[in-house]
Amino acid sequence: MENEKIIRTTIHAGQQPTEAQIKEIELAASMPIVPDEDAPELTLEQYAEMAEIAKKRRSKK
Repeated sequence: MENEKIIRTTIHAGQQPTEAQIKEIELAASMPIVPDEDAPELTLEQYAEMAEIAKKRRSKK
């Protein structure tokens, strides 16, 4: 991972992604999710807490 570059791209409303962007998304979607010390796997309690927060935010709209 240390040799990977971060590429930031802004896609505006109505703009279609390029073929290269589509391929990059497909590649990323095929990669496994690997928790590490910077992004550890969430506990069931954390998922429940986030679900409750999301529910409250949706009810405010």
